Amino acid sequence: YDLTKGYLRKKGLEEMAARYPESIDTQNIIKKTKLFLPNKIVKDELLLGPKGNEILFKLVGGHNDGSAIVYIESEKILCAGDNLLECYPPLQHEFNNPIVLLKDLEKYNIRYIIPGHGKIIDKSYLIEVRKYYEQMESFLKQAITQQLSIEKVLKHPDLPKYFAQDSPDWSLSAGPEGNWLTYLIEGFYNSLKKK
Repeated sequence: YDLTKGYLRKKGLEEMAARYPESIDTQNIIKKTKLFLPNKIVKDELLLGPKGNEILFKLVGGHNDGSAIVYIESEKILCAGDNLLECYPPLQHEFNNPIVLLKDLEKYNIRYIIPGHGKIIDKSYLIEVRKYYEQMESFLKQAITQQLSIEKVLKHPDLPKYFAQDSPDWSLSAGPEGNWLTYLIEGFYNSLKKK
């Protein structure tokens, strides 16, 4: 994805801002945002700041090869990027194994998580996402063994329900064009079926 043709353009920011209701100030904030391309390369991780107040920047993969987290141990804050979302589930087809990544994130001493999309969350939300993936993986493995089609899987009464799908942020953040939960399940199904 070429950012110089997307969000880095003024028109790109305006298009993104238009997705949000005028009643919240998000439109103005997005329109005034000054985006820029990265100017430092990190191969694995980078510690920034003085001892005791370091900020860890770590490449973790997942959402894409360059996906990273930022962890501030002294504040117990994790910036998870698009590897963890509050308002709809991360798309599993972008991950090799989301459960492993989520378990790794659970090892950090976390009070607050800044997700890639949605409101600030805490560690319990991260744990709920991981549990959902584990339930989904177990269900889908059984469905694949029973040779159920994805259409039957999506209508199956035992299909695990995503714990946050009724939150008010769900439809606003996913946008009108995205049925993120269906994408998640299809991606997970296809990934497991290949194995």
